[in-house]
Amino acid sequence: MAALDLSRPVFWLFLGLAILLLTPQVTGRGRRITLCLLNLGFIAAVLGSACALGAVSYGAAVHGFGWIGCTSRMTKPWQRIARGTGWVALLLMFLVHKGPGTLTAGWALQPMKTFMVGIGFSFVLLRTLDRLRWPSRAPARPPTLLDTLNYLFPFHMLAAGPIQSWNDFSSQPQAPPVLDRGRVLQGLHRLANGLFMKFVLADLLQHSFLTGFRSPFPYQFFEMQVFYLWLLLDFAGYSSLAVGAGILMGVATPENFNAPLLARNILEFWERWHLTLTACIRKHLFYPVQMTLLRRTGGRRVAQVTTVSLLLAFLACGLWHRFSVPFLAWGLVHAGGVLVFVAYRGWLQKRLGQERMTAYRANRWVRAVAMLLTYEFVATSLLLIARPRCLPWP
Repeated sequence: MAALDLSRPVFWLFLGLAILLLTPQVTGRGRRITLCLLNLGFIAAVLGSACALGAVSYGAAVHGFGWIGCTSRMTKPWQRIARGTGWVALLLMFLVHKGPGTLTAGWALQPMKTFMVGIGFSFVLLRTLDRLRWPSRAPARPPTLLDTLNYLFPFHMLAAGPIQSWNDFSSQPQAPPVLDRGRVLQGLHRLANGLFMKFVLADLLQHSFLTGFRSPFPYQFFEMQVFYLWLLLDFAGYSSLAVGAGILMGVATPENFNAPLLARNILEFWERWHLTLTACIRKHLFYPVQMTLLRRTGGRRVAQVTTVSLLLAFLACGLWHRFSVPFLAWGLVHAGGVLVFVAYRGWLQKRLGQERMTAYRANRWVRAVAMLLTYEFVATSLLLIARPRCLPWP
């Protein structure tokens, strides 16, 4: 993400241009064209014209496959072949992007690798899945190539990672809210929060306390606490910048965090942390797998089906971050944490009963201990990916 670092002047230049050019254009095709030129222009300015051309080519391919998915002019066998080709191509691109270095050793794959790293292909991939799986969810008008490009490559979200759903993008009002004084102050407030979290607090923690876990073990326990806090401030800071920019530009931008430090269990943590990723995996993997298995088992093995669906969802979450053993282990640890918590909650509910359970949950000391244990669980799990040599395998 270094190329898309929001501290660089080019981002603020394009944000200023976007506000100046988009604010007078309340609605219409001209606004979509302007936004598309800004998005592609930003990619060209930061990554080069070749990457901007690659973004257009990729967007055109996704738009074409999206059209195939909703058109009735093609027979079903050809639709299946076209869809299968699209999914295989996306899988190969993901493996090139996140897989071992041996996959990109060939010179022919280097330009593709450069393009995908530059634009943050991990997040673009999930937007692509949503675009292809939901091509015609009650659209106000047929989607155009401009819509697809603006959905896949919003310049203010590329470094921040919010994964806006295609349904939310396509159903937003054609005329954005008026940029009045209240919205200006709201946008500036979010920008200031993001700058403070990322470039003051997170950078201070990084330069003052983080050593890459190269210090002796007693200090590593403290560094483990700081690393989680740094990761949250860094990521949430970028996300707040994206939301603030979206407010000023009149472009709907989803929230990505909801005070995860206040989570009192690992299940609640995933309802507060990286909200758009959680929603995306839940929609595209957890629910489809769960419903398919429930139909095949006749609804008789709900617990087993939920466990399998949860394990697959967290395994995919880990491998999506990086196709490696440490991230696979990280996904398994979080899946295990959720399963243990759900079992413990059910046992506690039976033992205490509804009334005592409500009082137990309302106890502030219980809540404080639960929040501390959740913090420690998340911080410890990050050792698997921040310090992968602690694993017994490479």
